[in-house]
Amino acid sequence: MANKNLPILYEIINWAMGLAALVILIMVLVQAFQLLLKPDSPDAMKKIKNSLLYIFIGIIVIGTGYIVTNFLIIN
Repeated sequence: MANKNLPILYEIINWAMGLAALVILIMVLVQAFQLLLKPDSPDAMKKIKNSLLYIFIGIIVIGTGYIVTNFLIIN
């Protein structure tokens, strides 16, 4: 890959990470809203808990990918 393409690739990665962060924020807000709507339902609580766990795992995967990608671009 030529050096002139690195800034473009870096911008694409940053844009994608921003979009992923927006999606994660929306998912957390939806889960919080569902928690407010159904606080007494055990099934809903289990689904919300699992969704938040998957969101957290997604944050870790996306963050790790971002770190690895930036490390590869810099070096």
